[in-house]
Amino acid sequence: MVFLPVGARCVEGRRKGRALAFALAAMAFEGLALAAMAFHGIYRLEVILLLEGVHTLALAVVMTASSTVALDLSSSERLMGTLSAQKCAQAVGRAAGPGLATVLLLVSTPAHALLAQAFVQCVCAGLAYGLPGTSVPRHRGSLAGDLLAGFRVKWHIPLERHWTLTSFLVMIPFTPAAGLLVPLKVANLGLEGSWLGACEAASALGMLVGALGVSARLAHVIGRYRAIVVSLSGEVIAFLALGLCGRGWQMLAALGILGISVSTMQLVGQTHRLAAMPSDYVARMTAANLVALQLAGAIGNGLAGMVLPHITVSTAYIACGLLVLAAGTGFSRIPSFREFLEIDPTKVRDYYRGQHGPVFERRAE
Repeated sequence: MVFLPVGARCVEGRRKGRALAFALAAMAFEGLALAAMAFHGIYRLEVILLLEGVHTLALAVVMTASSTVALDLSSSERLMGTLSAQKCAQAVGRAAGPGLATVLLLVSTPAHALLAQAFVQCVCAGLAYGLPGTSVPRHRGSLAGDLLAGFRVKWHIPLERHWTLTSFLVMIPFTPAAGLLVPLKVANLGLEGSWLGACEAASALGMLVGALGVSARLAHVIGRYRAIVVSLSGEVIAFLALGLCGRGWQMLAALGILGISVSTMQLVGQTHRLAAMPSDYVARMTAANLVALQLAGAIGNGLAGMVLPHITVSTAYIACGLLVLAAGTGFSRIPSFREFLEIDPTKVRDYYRGQHGPVFERRAE
């Protein structure tokens, strides 16, 4: 949360590909440094923490740039296809990464695995540097001012204000259900640790299926608003199933449904939302959104940690599913939400500036 405004500053006004390239190069440097320490048997906690600080700052840049780079690569009408391709690549990497890491650790050492990580990040940095894009005039202000500007704009646009608040409430139960509780459920079912990798793969495969066309097809057939309702219902069903299931394959099926639902929710909503943001505010508004979601996740995990000693994992999953359902009803109360989602993709670019121009004329101090 601290570094996200820094990441937004590094991205805003620059070509997203080059920002990604420099951030990935910083991650590669961290991997090389850790590999060197591992090769020489050096363990210095303060050095590791410093390197992790570099990694966290680079990750803040990657999160902001990767969330907005599609705007530089496609027109409004092709934005959903571009985001689908991006989500496909992310899902494949998410599924393949743990498997490759496991193989490397089985046949070599952690030092060699860190070297491989640095090599892959260097390749990615080179590819990212060549991405097309444009630069825009950069806003000058304090880091805190940038973040506050993002939140201020969101607050003064009723659609964004209610959308952010609803997403914040949904993410509180969603975060522990999709993350913290998964290994606990695996242990609760008496499954081996290798099932954790299978769970990650099932979720990634679900997201891949959604990105490959299920999400776009669903939005085309029933409309964007109904697609979001269906995807939210899918998340609730997945969490309830995870609470009630008693076998490993049932858990994998539930996580697959969760992956498809999350992919649909992200693609259908994110497409219009990104295109509607003015180019000179997209980094700050995205950073504000990411900070809100990070805070919601921290609250959710903290609350889950407090109640888990007193309830079973299955009960926790059922509670999370019901809370996601309750919070998700807020989407039906967002002003002009349905009308916004049904706007033609060719007309949604800079929609917020057209509807709320004076909000963007004021600058945070």
